[in-house]
Amino acid sequence: MKDMKRTRKQPKQGSDPTFLAKTPAFPPIGKGRVPMVRQAGHFIDQKLKTADARAEAILNDLLPESKGKVIDYRIARVGVPNLKPSEDKLVNALYRLLRDKSESRDVSAKNFYQGNYPSDRTVECGEIKLPWVAIRVRMIELYKAYTGKNRISGKESQLIKSTLDEFRKREFLIWYERVREIGEGKSVEKRFDLFQLADPLVRIGKVIKDLTAPERERVVQGGSIDEKTDLVFYLHPLFIHQIREKYVEMPENINSRMNVAAGGAHRLKPCINLLRDYLCREISAGRHVGSGRKTEINEETLLLQLDLQDERRERQQQGLLDAVGANKNLGLILNHEIVIGAQGQRKHVFHLPERFV
Repeated sequence: MKDMKRTRKQPKQGSDPTFLAKTPAFPPIGKGRVPMVRQAGHFIDQKLKTADARAEAILNDLLPESKGKVIDYRIARVGVPNLKPSEDKLVNALYRLLRDKSESRDVSAKNFYQGNYPSDRTVECGEIKLPWVAIRVRMIELYKAYTGKNRISGKESQLIKSTLDEFRKREFLIWYERVREIGEGKSVEKRFDLFQLADPLVRIGKVIKDLTAPERERVVQGGSIDEKTDLVFYLHPLFIHQIREKYVEMPENINSRMNVAAGGAHRLKPCINLLRDYLCREISAGRHVGSGRKTEINEETLLLQLDLQDERRERQQQGLLDAVGANKNLGLILNHEIVIGAQGQRKHVFHLPERFV
Protein backbone atom coordinates (compact mmCIF):
# COMPACT_ATOMS: atom_id res chain seq x y z
CA MET A 1 0.00 0.00 0.00
CA LYS A 2 1.41 3.35 -0.98
CA ASP A 3 1.73 6.02 1.65
CA MET A 4 -1.15 8.44 1.57
CA LYS A 5 -0.41 12.12 2.00
CA ARG A 6 -2.90 14.76 3.00
CA THR A 7 -2.63 17.20 0.15
CA ARG A 8 -5.98 18.92 0.61
CA LYS A 9 -6.16 21.92 2.89
CA GLN A 10 -8.33 21.62 5.99
CA PRO A 11 -11.35 23.96 6.03
CA LYS A 12 -10.86 26.99 8.21
CA GLN A 13 -13.11 27.85 11.10
CA GLY A 14 -15.50 30.61 10.11
CA SER A 15 -19.10 31.66 10.10
CA ASP A 16 -20.34 28.49 8.40
CA PRO A 17 -21.82 26.36 11.26
CA THR A 18 -21.49 23.16 9.21
CA PHE A 19 -17.83 23.45 8.28
CA LEU A 20 -16.97 20.26 10.17
CA ALA A 21 -19.33 18.30 7.93
CA LYS A 22 -17.18 19.35 4.97
CA THR A 23 -14.08 17.55 6.23
CA PRO A 24 -12.80 15.70 3.15
CA ALA A 25 -13.32 11.94 3.33
CA PHE A 26 -10.15 10.01 2.47
CA PRO A 27 -10.30 6.47 1.03
CA PRO A 28 -10.96 3.83 3.73
CA ILE A 29 -7.92 1.85 4.79
CA GLY A 30 -7.58 -1.91 4.92
CA LYS A 31 -10.61 -3.29 3.09
CA GLY A 32 -9.50 -6.90 3.59
CA ARG A 33 -10.60 -8.91 6.61
CA VAL A 34 -7.80 -9.22 9.15
CA PRO A 35 -7.76 -11.15 12.45
CA MET A 36 -9.46 -9.30 15.27
CA VAL A 37 -8.34 -8.77 18.86
CA ARG A 38 -10.82 -8.62 21.70
CA GLN A 39 -10.49 -5.89 24.33
CA ALA A 40 -12.51 -5.80 27.54
CA GLY A 41 -15.49 -3.46 27.29
CA HIS A 42 -14.94 -2.32 30.86
CA PHE A 43 -11.40 -1.25 29.98
CA ILE A 44 -12.70 0.79 27.04
CA ASP A 45 -15.36 2.31 29.31
CA GLN A 46 -12.70 3.48 31.74
CA LYS A 47 -10.58 5.01 28.98
CA LEU A 48 -13.66 7.01 27.99
CA LYS A 49 -14.46 8.27 31.48
CA THR A 50 -14.55 12.04 31.55
CA ALA A 51 -12.33 14.06 33.84
CA ASP A 52 -15.38 15.05 35.90
CA ALA A 53 -16.27 11.40 36.53
CA ARG A 54 -12.70 10.65 37.60
CA ALA A 55 -12.70 13.55 40.02
CA GLU A 56 -15.77 12.53 42.02
CA ALA A 57 -15.15 12.07 45.73
CA ILE A 58 -15.30 8.51 47.04
CA LEU A 59 -14.75 6.79 50.35
CA ASN A 60 -11.11 6.07 51.08
CA ASP A 61 -11.78 2.82 52.86
CA LEU A 62 -14.44 0.17 52.80
CA LEU A 63 -17.07 0.92 55.45
CA PRO A 64 -16.43 -1.30 58.48
CA GLU A 65 -20.01 -2.47 58.86
CA SER A 66 -21.41 -5.02 56.43
CA LYS A 67 -25.06 -5.45 57.41
CA GLY A 68 -27.31 -7.27 55.02
CA LYS A 69 -26.53 -9.62 52.16
CA VAL A 70 -23.67 -8.92 49.76
CA ILE A 71 -25.04 -9.40 46.23
CA ASP A 72 -22.24 -8.15 44.02
CA TYR A 73 -18.61 -7.07 43.81
CA ARG A 74 -17.44 -5.08 40.84
CA ILE A 75 -14.89 -2.67 39.53
CA ALA A 76 -16.87 0.55 39.62
CA ARG A 77 -14.62 3.21 38.14
CA VAL A 78 -11.02 3.55 37.14
CA GLY A 79 -9.14 6.80 37.05
CA VAL A 80 -7.34 5.99 33.81
CA PRO A 81 -5.98 9.27 32.47
CA ASN A 82 -5.90 9.87 28.75
CA LEU A 83 -3.16 7.68 27.36
CA LYS A 84 -0.44 9.10 25.17
CA PRO A 85 -0.51 7.68 21.62
CA SER A 86 2.55 5.56 22.42
CA GLU A 87 0.86 4.17 25.55
CA ASP A 88 -2.33 3.46 23.61
CA LYS A 89 -0.26 1.45 21.13
CA LEU A 90 1.34 -0.45 24.00
CA VAL A 91 -2.08 -1.41 25.38
CA ASN A 92 -3.18 -2.57 21.90
CA ALA A 93 0.02 -4.62 21.59
CA LEU A 94 -0.54 -6.23 24.99
CA TYR A 95 -4.07 -7.25 24.06
CA ARG A 96 -2.76 -8.81 20.83
CA LEU A 97 -0.10 -10.72 22.76
CA LEU A 98 -2.66 -11.80 25.35
CA ARG A 99 -4.77 -13.26 22.53
CA ASP A 100 -1.81 -14.98 20.89
CA LYS A 101 -0.22 -16.30 24.07
CA SER A 102 -3.32 -17.52 25.90
CA GLU A 103 -3.78 -21.28 25.96
CA SER A 104 -7.29 -21.08 24.51
CA ARG A 105 -9.28 -18.80 22.20
CA ASP A 106 -12.46 -20.73 23.00
CA VAL A 107 -14.74 -18.23 24.73
CA SER A 108 -16.29 -21.02 26.81
CA ALA A 109 -12.92 -22.34 28.03
CA LYS A 110 -11.77 -21.57 31.56
CA ASN A 111 -8.37 -20.38 30.30
CA PHE A 112 -9.81 -18.02 27.64
CA TYR A 113 -7.62 -14.87 27.54
CA GLN A 114 -5.81 -16.06 30.68
CA GLY A 115 -2.23 -15.74 29.44
CA ASN A 116 0.57 -18.32 29.36
CA TYR A 117 2.46 -17.69 32.58
CA PRO A 118 1.56 -18.48 36.20
CA SER A 119 0.51 -15.56 38.36
CA ASP A 120 -0.36 -15.51 42.02
CA ARG A 121 -1.00 -11.77 42.02
CA THR A 122 -4.50 -10.74 43.04
CA VAL A 123 -6.44 -7.62 43.91
CA GLU A 124 -8.74 -7.96 46.88
CA CYS A 125 -12.28 -6.76 46.33
CA GLY A 126 -14.13 -7.29 49.58
CA GLU A 127 -14.19 -11.01 50.35
CA ILE A 128 -13.13 -12.06 46.84
CA LYS A 129 -9.81 -11.86 45.04
CA LEU A 130 -9.50 -10.79 41.42
CA PRO A 131 -6.53 -12.43 39.67
CA TRP A 132 -3.99 -10.71 37.49
CA VAL A 133 -3.15 -12.54 34.27
CA ALA A 134 0.40 -12.91 33.00
CA ILE A 135 2.03 -13.38 29.61
CA ARG A 136 5.65 -14.16 28.85
CA VAL A 137 6.92 -12.88 25.50
CA ARG A 138 10.18 -12.31 23.69
CA MET A 139 11.27 -8.73 23.08
CA ILE A 140 10.98 -9.24 19.33
CA GLU A 141 7.36 -10.38 19.80
CA LEU A 142 6.54 -7.17 21.62
CA TYR A 143 8.20 -5.11 18.90
CA LYS A 144 6.17 -6.88 16.20
CA ALA A 145 2.87 -6.53 18.09
CA TYR A 146 3.56 -2.82 18.66
CA THR A 147 4.74 -1.88 15.16
CA GLY A 148 3.28 -4.65 12.98
CA LYS A 149 6.72 -5.12 11.44
CA ASN A 150 9.18 -8.04 11.63
CA ARG A 151 12.21 -5.73 11.67
CA ILE A 152 12.40 -2.35 13.36
CA SER A 153 14.94 0.41 13.69
CA GLY A 154 16.97 1.23 16.76
CA LYS A 155 14.90 4.40 17.16
CA GLU A 156 11.67 2.40 17.22
CA SER A 157 12.99 -0.09 19.76
CA GLN A 158 14.14 2.73 22.01
CA LEU A 159 10.71 4.38 21.80
CA ILE A 160 9.01 1.15 22.86
CA LYS A 161 11.43 0.66 25.75
CA SER A 162 10.90 4.26 26.90
CA THR A 163 7.12 3.79 26.73
CA LEU A 164 7.40 0.62 28.81
CA ASP A 165 9.51 2.38 31.40
CA GLU A 166 7.11 5.32 31.70
CA PHE A 167 3.94 3.26 31.64
CA ARG A 168 4.99 0.89 34.41
CA LYS A 169 5.66 3.82 36.74
CA ARG A 170 2.24 5.39 36.31
CA GLU A 171 -0.42 4.69 38.91
CA PHE A 172 -4.11 4.61 38.17
CA LEU A 173 -6.83 5.19 40.72
CA ILE A 174 -9.09 2.16 40.71
CA TRP A 175 -12.46 2.08 42.44
CA TYR A 176 -14.09 -1.07 43.71
CA GLU A 177 -17.69 -1.40 44.76
CA ARG A 178 -19.54 -3.74 47.10
CA VAL A 179 -23.31 -3.93 46.76
CA ARG A 180 -25.47 -5.06 49.69
CA GLU A 181 -29.16 -5.59 50.29
CA ILE A 182 -30.61 -4.74 53.68
CA GLY A 183 -34.11 -5.15 55.07
CA GLU A 184 -36.72 -7.71 54.23
CA GLY A 185 -39.71 -8.02 51.92
CA LYS A 186 -40.92 -4.74 50.46
CA SER A 187 -38.48 -2.79 52.60
CA VAL A 188 -35.38 -4.27 50.90
CA GLU A 189 -33.00 -1.63 49.61
CA LYS A 190 -29.53 -1.62 48.16
CA ARG A 191 -26.50 -0.15 49.89
CA PHE A 192 -23.17 0.52 48.19
CA ASP A 193 -19.66 0.50 49.64
CA LEU A 194 -16.83 2.02 47.62
CA PHE A 195 -13.11 1.87 48.18
CA GLN A 196 -10.11 2.90 46.15
CA LEU A 197 -6.68 1.59 45.33
CA ALA A 198 -3.82 3.26 43.49
CA ASP A 199 -2.32 0.55 41.32
CA PRO A 200 -0.46 0.25 38.02
CA LEU A 201 -2.33 -1.40 35.17
CA VAL A 202 0.80 -3.34 34.20
CA ARG A 203 3.67 -4.83 36.17
CA ILE A 204 6.70 -5.90 34.19
CA GLY A 205 9.32 -8.53 34.94
CA LYS A 206 12.35 -9.55 32.89
CA VAL A 207 13.90 -12.98 32.37
CA ILE A 208 17.44 -12.77 30.97
CA LYS A 209 19.21 -16.09 30.53
CA ASP A 210 22.57 -17.55 29.50
CA LEU A 211 24.63 -14.37 29.77
CA THR A 212 28.38 -14.25 29.41
CA ALA A 213 30.32 -12.24 31.98
CA PRO A 214 30.60 -9.16 29.71
CA GLU A 215 26.89 -9.43 28.86
CA ARG A 216 25.98 -9.62 32.55
CA GLU A 217 28.00 -6.49 33.24
CA ARG A 218 26.28 -4.71 30.36
CA VAL A 219 22.84 -5.56 31.77
CA VAL A 220 23.84 -4.58 35.32
CA GLN A 221 24.97 -1.21 33.98
CA GLY A 222 21.51 -0.60 32.48
CA GLY A 223 22.04 -2.00 29.01
CA SER A 224 19.88 -4.58 27.26
CA ILE A 225 20.31 -7.74 25.21
CA ASP A 226 17.04 -8.18 23.37
CA GLU A 227 17.78 -11.59 21.89
CA LYS A 228 18.23 -13.10 25.37
CA THR A 229 15.43 -11.22 27.11
CA ASP A 230 11.90 -12.35 27.85
CA LEU A 231 9.36 -9.98 29.33
CA VAL A 232 6.65 -11.05 31.77
CA PHE A 233 3.65 -8.76 31.80
CA TYR A 234 1.29 -8.97 34.74
CA LEU A 235 -1.96 -7.39 33.58
CA HIS A 236 -4.42 -5.88 36.01
CA PRO A 237 -7.80 -7.70 36.26
CA LEU A 238 -9.39 -4.77 34.45
CA PHE A 239 -7.75 -6.04 31.24
CA ILE A 240 -10.01 -9.10 31.19
CA HIS A 241 -12.92 -8.07 33.43
CA GLN A 242 -16.02 -9.78 31.93
CA ILE A 243 -14.25 -10.02 28.57
CA ARG A 244 -16.45 -12.97 27.57
CA GLU A 245 -19.66 -10.95 27.78
CA LYS A 246 -18.66 -7.33 27.21
CA TYR A 247 -15.96 -6.47 24.72
CA VAL A 248 -14.98 -4.57 21.59
CA GLU A 249 -12.92 -5.93 18.72
CA MET A 250 -10.19 -4.16 16.81
CA PRO A 251 -8.02 -5.39 13.92
CA GLU A 252 -4.71 -6.81 15.06
CA ASN A 253 -2.90 -4.25 12.90
CA ILE A 254 -4.69 -1.32 14.54
CA ASN A 255 -1.45 0.46 15.49
CA SER A 256 -0.06 0.65 11.95
CA ARG A 257 -3.49 1.57 10.60
CA MET A 258 -3.78 4.43 13.09
CA ASN A 259 -0.46 5.81 11.83
CA VAL A 260 -1.69 5.84 8.24
CA ALA A 261 -5.16 7.15 9.13
CA ALA A 262 -3.70 10.12 11.02
CA GLY A 263 -1.19 10.94 8.27
CA GLY A 264 1.80 9.69 10.25
CA ALA A 265 2.61 8.56 13.79
CA HIS A 266 3.65 12.10 14.69
CA ARG A 267 0.11 13.32 13.94
CA LEU A 268 -1.64 10.94 16.32
CA LYS A 269 -3.45 12.65 19.19
CA PRO A 270 -5.36 11.28 22.21
CA CYS A 271 -8.61 12.73 20.80
CA ILE A 272 -8.23 10.57 17.67
CA ASN A 273 -7.83 7.41 19.74
CA LEU A 274 -10.69 8.36 22.05
CA LEU A 275 -13.09 8.85 19.15
CA ARG A 276 -11.99 5.47 17.77
CA ASP A 277 -12.75 3.84 21.14
CA TYR A 278 -16.12 5.57 21.37
CA LEU A 279 -17.18 4.47 17.88
CA CYS A 280 -15.94 0.89 18.43
CA ARG A 281 -17.99 0.74 21.61
CA GLU A 282 -21.09 1.96 19.77
CA ILE A 283 -20.62 -0.72 17.10
CA SER A 284 -19.99 -3.45 19.66
CA ALA A 285 -23.06 -2.50 21.71
CA GLY A 286 -25.19 -2.48 18.57
CA ARG A 287 -26.73 0.86 19.48
CA HIS A 288 -26.25 2.07 15.91
CA VAL A 289 -28.19 -0.77 14.24
CA GLY A 290 -31.73 0.27 15.12
CA SER A 291 -31.11 3.86 14.04
CA GLY A 292 -29.92 3.20 10.51
CA ARG A 293 -26.37 2.41 11.63
CA LYS A 294 -25.72 5.85 12.96
CA THR A 295 -25.07 7.35 16.36
CA GLU A 296 -25.70 10.90 17.54
CA ILE A 297 -23.97 12.88 20.25
CA ASN A 298 -24.23 16.51 21.36
CA GLU A 299 -21.11 18.52 20.58
CA GLU A 300 -20.68 19.52 24.24
CA THR A 301 -20.72 15.85 25.26
CA LEU A 302 -18.41 14.92 22.40
CA LEU A 303 -15.86 17.51 23.51
CA LEU A 304 -15.94 16.02 27.00
CA GLN A 305 -15.59 12.52 25.56
CA LEU A 306 -12.51 13.55 23.60
CA ASP A 307 -11.08 15.58 26.51
CA LEU A 308 -11.19 18.80 24.50
CA GLN A 309 -13.56 20.68 26.81
CA ASP A 310 -10.85 22.90 28.31
CA GLU A 311 -9.24 23.89 25.02
CA ARG A 312 -9.83 27.19 23.22
CA ARG A 313 -12.61 27.10 20.65
CA GLU A 314 -10.19 27.06 17.72
CA ARG A 315 -8.24 24.13 19.18
CA GLN A 316 -11.47 22.30 19.97
CA GLN A 317 -12.60 22.53 16.36
CA GLN A 318 -9.20 21.48 15.04
CA GLY A 319 -9.23 18.52 17.41
CA LEU A 320 -12.66 17.51 16.13
CA LEU A 321 -11.48 17.87 12.53
CA ASP A 322 -8.44 15.69 13.18
CA ALA A 323 -10.42 13.05 15.08
CA VAL A 324 -13.21 12.81 12.51
CA GLY A 325 -10.84 12.85 9.52
CA ALA A 326 -8.59 10.11 10.93
CA ASN A 327 -11.52 7.87 11.83
CA LYS A 328 -12.97 8.33 8.35
CA ASN A 329 -9.64 7.14 6.97
CA LEU A 330 -9.76 4.24 9.41
CA GLY A 331 -13.12 3.15 8.00
CA LEU A 332 -15.04 3.69 11.24
CA ILE A 333 -16.98 6.68 9.92
CA LEU A 334 -18.79 6.26 6.61
CA ASN A 335 -20.32 9.72 6.77
CA HIS A 336 -20.40 12.59 9.25
CA GLU A 337 -22.86 15.43 9.52
CA ILE A 338 -23.82 18.15 11.96
CA VAL A 339 -27.45 18.88 12.74
CA ILE A 340 -29.16 21.34 15.06
CA GLY A 341 -31.11 19.72 17.90
CA ALA A 342 -34.51 20.68 19.27
CA GLN A 343 -32.87 22.93 21.89
CA GLY A 344 -30.62 24.63 19.33
CA GLN A 345 -27.59 22.53 20.25
CA ARG A 346 -25.11 21.21 17.69
CA LYS A 347 -25.23 17.44 17.32
CA HIS A 348 -22.74 15.22 15.52
CA VAL A 349 -24.17 12.31 13.56
CA PHE A 350 -21.79 9.48 12.71
CA HIS A 351 -22.84 6.89 10.13
CA LEU A 352 -21.07 3.65 11.03
CA PRO A 353 -20.26 0.34 9.31
CA GLU A 354 -21.89 -2.88 10.43
CA ARG A 355 -18.59 -3.92 11.96
CA PHE A 356 -15.02 -2.69 12.13
CA VAL A 357 -12.81 -4.64 9.75
